Amino acid sequence: MMDSAVPASPDKSGPAPLRAENAPTSQPSPAYVTTIQAENHQLRAEVEQLRAERARLFERQRRMMELLGTNSAEHLIHDLRNVLNERQLLRTLADME
Repeated sequence: MMDSAVPASPDKSGPAPLRAENAPTSQPSPAYVTTIQAENHQLRAEVEQLRAERARLFERQRRMMELLGTNSAEHLIHDLRNVLNERQLLRTLADME
């Protein structure tokens, strides 16, 4: 017998809809909740560390852009490569004299 509340669709894949008979009836154990809370705390600390690192890297990038006189982060590597090539050229010219 087919449940009339959930229409059958043979062309759609995915998880079965949650029905009342499939719903969990018991509460999670205190140990499980404690484990999840500890994991959540650890993940939040990791997110904060990543945010701080991102801010430091962004500030470093901003300073490099300022030193190279570029307005675009996308051009930063290109401009840095140009500076290094010019430095090498100047060294070569200085060694020739």
